[in-house]
Amino acid sequence: MFNEIRSGFNAALHQIEVVSNNMANAKTTGFKRSEAMFEDLYASDLNGSEVDRGMAARVVENKRSHVQGSMVQTDGTLDLAVNGRGMFMLGPLPGSTDLAYTRDGSFSLTKDGDIISFDGRSLLDVNKEPIKVPMQDNEGRILAGMKIDYTGQILVSYGAGSESPLAQVGMAAFDNPAALQSGGQGQFFETVEASMFSNVGWQDRSAGFGRIESGFLEGSNADITEELILLMRAQQAFSAGSRLMQAETDITKKFLT
Repeated sequence: MFNEIRSGFNAALHQIEVVSNNMANAKTTGFKRSEAMFEDLYASDLNGSEVDRGMAARVVENKRSHVQGSMVQTDGTLDLAVNGRGMFMLGPLPGSTDLAYTRDGSFSLTKDGDIISFDGRSLLDVNKEPIKVPMQDNEGRILAGMKIDYTGQILVSYGAGSESPLAQVGMAAFDNPAALQSGGQGQFFETVEASMFSNVGWQDRSAGFGRIESGFLEGSNADITEELILLMRAQQAFSAGSRLMQAETDITKKFLT
């Protein structure tokens, strides 16, 4: 019985940890909440190991929910949100080769014309190349304006000149986004299980990438009310385990005395 109670404690504590992390990031741009997944060992294969048998329950994995969060208006040109399933592609950091994928579209423009994320990763175009915005054109005119339309097309103007297309923001989509490896801070990395099926951005209409909304950011998909309910359930489960442990201890003492 002690093993089953201990298993219940571990499950409740893990649930509290996951829910607490969701609540802490309820205001984090592009955050995707996690759900703790458990396995009932009594219902599992009887050919399981002797160590596992009779342990009641164990944590299987934390499943990441990629349900879209709400749109928050900022009016910033380089604040981008995706209304659909697409994810922004970010270049590797110095010394690495891994591309990152994110729904956090809070980008900034450096003095050298690079569009970067919070950690310095470059925003990539449909060809997986870093997007570069020249600060001056061939005639020496200074960058005067920039906007991004719903297809991800970046339009720039110099001096008093008219707008002209510069590049198109690339997006990726995955068959199984829940299998992406989390890198923290709203960034994810590709895995075989995630299965990226396209990276040509909005040009592939059939992929259902959605629209890019300039001047908006996607908020967290964690709902405080729902997380509080899950937290209370986990706390009640922990309290119930404590009472069972006390009862088991009292019974054991009676047999030993």
